[in-house]
Amino acid sequence: MRHVGALVVVGLALTLGPASCGAAGPAPQGAAAGPERETSMSNGSLSPAGEKHPGVIHNLDKTTGRAWDEAAADVPQHAAWVLVEGAWKAVVRTEATGNDARLEITKFGVDGQLLETTMLLAPPPPMPSDPAPVPVPVPTPERRD
Repeated sequence: MRHVGALVVVGLALTLGPASCGAAGPAPQGAAAGPERETSMSNGSLSPAGEKHPGVIHNLDKTTGRAWDEAAADVPQHAAWVLVEGAWKAVVRTEATGNDARLEITKFGVDGQLLETTMLLAPPPPMPSDPAPVPVPVPTPERRD
């Protein structure tokens, strides 16, 4: 999803949906087994299987209250389609929620079907550096002359 605001998240991204919960079947015929490489010609107007998108994705960023619409042809294919149980589903609505430590982007299909939720987690705070060693005085033995 584009236009999430000024939030910059560096860290872990975790996507939850039927496919990540073990519900995905085999890849649909003609679909690549691994991650697909998008070209500059790829956009969301057609699924990887060639299905036509309904046309518009309604976006709502609940962290800022901003709402906007995007044509599926104006977003990358991976933003407009989700593979669910071996079938490509069109994304028609997205919602972003969260705070400074976590951002969740939820994608919905036609009829409000939950397709997937991606959680972006901020990196953990840096570990405190080891404190500088404190010298311990060592007693000097008394001299005997």
